[in-house]
Amino acid sequence: MGEVGIITLERDAGRLLDCKVRMNFCPLGACALAGTGLPIDRFMTSDALGFTTPMRNR
Repeated sequence: MGEVGIITLERDAGRLLDCKVRMNFCPLGACALAGTGLPIDRFMTSDALGFTTPMRNR
């Protein structure tokens, strides 16, 4: 494989880990398609589902 292949794999592994950090937000309750009419605690729900935090409601 060589040094270039190892460097490429290390770069790709770093990108995958970075992707998890960037995408680890709970969408539940953030918009019309993933919302609910019930008064839920979005922070408790995202924590219970294993997300870092809920998505911002824009």
